[in-house]
Amino acid sequence: MARLRGLKTRQELLEANHGCIKVEEVAKILNISRQAVDKRRRANKLIGISRGKHSYVYPIWQFKEQSVIHGLEIVLKQLQDYDPWMQIAFMLEPNLRLEQKTPLEKLNAGQIENVLLAARVFGEHGSD
Repeated sequence: MARLRGLKTRQELLEANHGCIKVEEVAKILNISRQAVDKRRRANKLIGISRGKHSYVYPIWQFKEQSVIHGLEIVLKQLQDYDPWMQIAFMLEPNLRLEQKTPLEKLNAGQIENVLLAARVFGEHGSD
């Protein structure tokens, strides 16, 4: 039963904020090659979720116009010890340190330093 709840939660994370897109769409948005998208994902500059052998989907909320949302890369650097699922959960869940707003909302509002502070303590007992 817990495994089913975990799968349901993961599916909800993937569908949140307009869902996910494939590498081809990311490449088009960023005006780079598919290989460059993969390189950014491996460098922890984009969140990509594995969907089988050599296939990834990317939450669309991490993009704005023709780029990655401002501040995302430095936040992901702070979260580099966490897997992509935890990174997504951090970005989409309300955070006490951010006035119960999500880190994504705060990044979109230009409050990068506040999100970085929340990311630094992410995972510590009682931090969210």
